Amino acid sequence: IVHICNGDSTADTLSLAALPGDIRVWADALDQGPVLPVADDEHYRLRGEFWASRGQGSAADNAKRLADYDRGADEATLAEEVILWFEHDLFDQLALIRLLARFARRGLPSTLTIVSIDRHPEVPSFLGLGQLTEVQLAELWPRRTPLSKDAIDEAVTAWIAVTSGDPRALPFL
Repeated sequence: IVHICNGDSTADTLSLAALPGDIRVWADALDQGPVLPVADDEHYRLRGEFWASRGQGSAADNAKRLADYDRGADEATLAEEVILWFEHDLFDQLALIRLLARFARRGLPSTLTIVSIDRHPEVPSFLGLGQLTEVQLAELWPRRTPLSKDAIDEAVTAWIAVTSGDPRALPFL
């Protein structure tokens, strides 16, 4: 089992939840900077340069971090089950469609499930999974939902639209 989380905060707390499996992070803020239909190396270079231009380390270090995110996700597809921990916000939804489009192109895991919530009864001003305790995250795990072929196809379509030079398809998704 491999858990792919939307950021270090969620991953750190999930590591305390005593769930089976490995934990990986995939957390590039795709709602900022260039998102183009280019090959992986070009994607990493462009995104790395963007983050460096915003004072976030060197372009090379950023590109390596992004490549590591993808490598970790690619390796995860060999697991018996991949569980995606992503919520409702734009940051997560863009990451999610990119990951699902990548999986569809490179090969889907045997079982692909998701934990995705937009609220939690114990957190009045819920913003994301990173706010939850290890107990609250562990309680969500049994309620994970399998991702259907239709959901994956929709993610692929969304990723193509997001990376397109022509945004006119986006309102129809």
